[in-house]
Amino acid sequence: MADERWIIEGNYAGTLSIRLAAADTVIFLDLPALTCLWGIAQRRRRYRGGQHQADGVYDRITWSFVRYILGYRRTMRPRVRNLIQEHGPQAG
Repeated sequence: MADERWIIEGNYAGTLSIRLAAADTVIFLDLPALTCLWGIAQRRRRYRGGQHQADGVYDRITWSFVRYILGYRRTMRPRVRNLIQEHGPQAG
C-alpha cells in the first residue's frame, strides 16, 4: 500500500479498515458459499494440496475454514459491508 498503485485481495478483518482507508476503489465479490467451496476444491485438486511457494499457495482445508465459509454471509458480510460504507466517498 506504500506504492502509488496496488491491488490487494482478501478480506482479512484485522487490516480491512487500514486497507479501505487507503483505497480509492473496492470490489466486493459476494459469492455464495457453495461457489467458494467449489473453488477451494478445484484449487486443491489442481495443486494436489500442500504448499506451492512459486504461486504463494498453502492449501490447508480444515473444518473451521469450511464453517467460516458457510457462515460468512451471516457473520462477516455485514461487518465488511459496514466498513466499506464507513470508508465510502462520504468519508473522504
